[in-house]
Amino acid sequence: MLLCLSHWTAAQEKKPYTQIGSPNRILSLDFKITFAGGQYITPIDLERSIMENQAVYQEERAFQVNGIAYLLKPISQEALAGSLQKLKSIQASDTQLAQVDRLLEQIRRRETTYRKRFLVSAGNTIKSITIQDLAYFYAENKAVFLVEQTGYKYVLDEPLDQLQEVLDPEQFFRVNRSFLVQVSAIRQMHAYSRSRIKLELEPACSKECISSTEKTAEFKDWLGG
Repeated sequence: MLLCLSHWTAAQEKKPYTQIGSPNRILSLDFKITFAGGQYITPIDLERSIMENQAVYQEERAFQVNGIAYLLKPISQEALAGSLQKLKSIQASDTQLAQVDRLLEQIRRRETTYRKRFLVSAGNTIKSITIQDLAYFYAENKAVFLVEQTGYKYVLDEPLDQLQEVLDPEQFFRVNRSFLVQVSAIRQMHAYSRSRIKLELEPACSKECISSTEKTAEFKDWLGG
């Protein structure tokens, strides 16, 4: 970064001032940024650089490569109009990029293989439960439970954080730290304090299921999905 300091000037009178801290003294600063992310962003005049055997930068086009514009006073209407047009183009590009990001996310989800079944045990019995037969998962007293649509529940040796990563986010939502719920298991919802939502699950659970404050807005978007 090159820092240029102009000379001291008096704002109203031409006589020199020697008093330190005088309110009539003005310090004028002129900054020029020549690096961004470790790379020059001021374009190089290739033809002049070859002739002079050194890098010659097009200072009048500084910041126009990775920026919107570099306008010098007096600013012409043509230069200002061009800058505004470039800004509109960038904003349009940002919108298109956001759409592309959403499309890529949808493709990623389709390509991702999510968990289809869980192996559980009850006593000497071992059972495979498909995702379609699941209702929800919840954590209580340092244990994680898988609850079937029939109401049976089984202890799992997997934390909710890990389960959230392997389940289809179109079907399951992490309502709070304790519940990971399949959409089909939500029987009814009620407005709750602090803009939260209280869920009635099917089958019913002895533990209350209330959306966390930070998750409620995202939860509503997911439900409206």
